[in-house]
Amino acid sequence: MDRSVNYDLVRNENADPTDISFWLPVQIEDETEELSISEVFNNEPKENVFLLPVKIQSSNNNLSLSKILEKRSDDPLSDVTFLIPAHNEEKAIGRLVEQIKLWCSSRVIVVDNDSTDKTAEVGRKHGAYVFPEKHRGKAHAVKKGFHNVKSKFAIMLDADFSYDPRDAEKLLQPLINDEADVVMGSRIHGKRDDGALPFLNLIANHVFSTTATLLYGRVSDVCTGYWAFKREVLQSLLKMGIDSTGFEIEAEMYAKLSQMGFRIVEVPIKYRQRVGTSKLNRTKDAIKIIRTFIAYKLLSHKP
Repeated sequence: MDRSVNYDLVRNENADPTDISFWLPVQIEDETEELSISEVFNNEPKENVFLLPVKIQSSNNNLSLSKILEKRSDDPLSDVTFLIPAHNEEKAIGRLVEQIKLWCSSRVIVVDNDSTDKTAEVGRKHGAYVFPEKHRGKAHAVKKGFHNVKSKFAIMLDADFSYDPRDAEKLLQPLINDEADVVMGSRIHGKRDDGALPFLNLIANHVFSTTATLLYGRVSDVCTGYWAFKREVLQSLLKMGIDSTGFEIEAEMYAKLSQMGFRIVEVPIKYRQRVGTSKLNRTKDAIKIIRTFIAYKLLSHKP
């Protein structure tokens, strides 16, 4: 029996907007006071429906179910896919997908990169389309995600909750206005939470970005994990081939996109403390990144 019309649907005004426990629309099977994501979502993503974080109380009508169910046909992000490569991010992925779903009706793809935890399960329960990628390495997950983007635009961001999905609109605007083909979110020019970008990472990123600037064109944050693309850019990258396997993927993309003549711009973004532990190997990945920049510029072959 569908009892949803008998309940008030009330926003939890005191909750942290990034800490969401409940979504509607749902069909309520019993009179439980609060329902978990797994109970209300049945593991099936609902596309193009505006999902609100709510708590359920049994009293007079305060917010009708029709308000929750309304389609976001006028949503400027309706022709956008959020792409999230993820490896062992069960603690962060649910919060990130929920925040995206709260803010817009875009399709969300999580590429589960051979995780050994519940990343795929959590992502699916929170409304994402989950694609497995057994070849471990961020670049493999990114490539799998690119193949599954069907929308006009794509937003790629890391799964660790360090990037704010609400900044996506700033990244998309130059694409929508045809002022750029690729937009990168700059942590250097934006606001960073204390400790979000450790000093050694900041120095390394400066070295990488200076190298990229000298070889390809000015950039402040070449290793950012927040990118926006026109779909034709993704198709060009796939046609040329993605050679990277790991965290050097951003270096490869910047090098190739610059050489192909795509218009690349940066916008400032917020950067917050990540959830969980970093998968980056500072020394090993730093060598790969520098080698990638030099190889594509000077050697003209795969690094």
